[in-house]
Amino acid sequence: MDVLEKLNRRFTDAYEKLFKGQGDDELRPRDILRRAVLAMEDARREGLDGQSYVPNVYALTIAVEDDEERQLVRAFLDADELAQALAEKIGQHGYKTRGPLQVILDEVEAGEGVERVKIATRWEAGPLAATPAAPGEEPLVAAPEPTPKELGELGTVPAPRPHSPGETLAILTVQGSDGRTEELPLTASGLQIGRGKQAGNDLVLASDGMVSKKHARLAWEGGRFVLYDEGSTNGTYVGGERLTPGKGMPLADSDELLVGQTRLRLHVPQDSLTVPSPFAKPTAPPPLPGAGGAGPTYRLVSDTGEVFPLASRMLLGRALTDDIVLVGEGVSPQHARVTLREGMVRIEDLDSKAGTVVNGERIPANFPVALYPGDTIQLGGLQLRLQQGTGG
Repeated sequence: MDVLEKLNRRFTDAYEKLFKGQGDDELRPRDILRRAVLAMEDARREGLDGQSYVPNVYALTIAVEDDEERQLVRAFLDADELAQALAEKIGQHGYKTRGPLQVILDEVEAGEGVERVKIATRWEAGPLAATPAAPGEEPLVAAPEPTPKELGELGTVPAPRPHSPGETLAILTVQGSDGRTEELPLTASGLQIGRGKQAGNDLVLASDGMVSKKHARLAWEGGRFVLYDEGSTNGTYVGGERLTPGKGMPLADSDELLVGQTRLRLHVPQDSLTVPSPFAKPTAPPPLPGAGGAGPTYRLVSDTGEVFPLASRMLLGRALTDDIVLVGEGVSPQHARVTLREGMVRIEDLDSKAGTVVNGERIPANFPVALYPGDTIQLGGLQLRLQQGTGG
């Protein structure tokens, strides 16, 4: 149990005893923290270094009804504990501050038209500190920029091509849950994605109920676009892999993104690319050592050793008409589809009841996900592994 949860439970028990269960939820520590996080998000700014910065001073004004409530607030709302809980939230999102984090508590008399809880944020410069860490993790510190010598050791890296302000660097194709598509030009200013227009989003997905108020953002960093999940409820996916909130994922041309139920695809002209992503997966799995001129072949192998060679397009499930018939608990009649095209294997869950799990993580339905040799696939109670061979 984290420090805020302990504080919240102590406060709730005491509040209910004092006011016989008729207390105001707005004064619960967890609700106050939620208000502070919303204020933090509203004030978030992107620095010249591409990092997200949030205010470091949070002034909370609490309107109290009487002396009993004032005593309760003073006993259970501690500025240091709230600051610690807020620091954990900042660390989880990967944000930074320009000075030491500080929470200030003040009280006013409650009255008509007086907000129960009012939060004001401020930016106060101070000694730069490492980004606050989540519980059990090391503080996040900015990695030093690689030297020209180090870049040379990694291979030839083309010099970044200068871009004029407003120049289109890529095209983002957006396919909504209703099937309609549109294309958006991307510039170096990036793109904020979410459900609410008032939240400052550039791409507003108001009709997608799976999208959070502030869901994700695209930033132009180091000569490439980098995708960040903004702590969304349902997650942001690249090629079927869910992003860690606040941790950027460099993107490559033709990468497929999933935000809620909305699919997006990035198209980057070759002359816009400057620095290749060291994190990006290869567009096709590398051939095995000793492979000849023939292209690679692939097969799925069950945990019992049964082998299923892959063709260009195959249905997996327990129906007798499927290309690969799998009998097992939780396997749907038409469970998933595997495609092999241009040396790339992809799997798509066909809205099965039990879902499809790749490397321990359930993939979204009706969204093709790339597979690589050694990946494990779970369909109901059956487990398969992708293996690569060579054509004869």
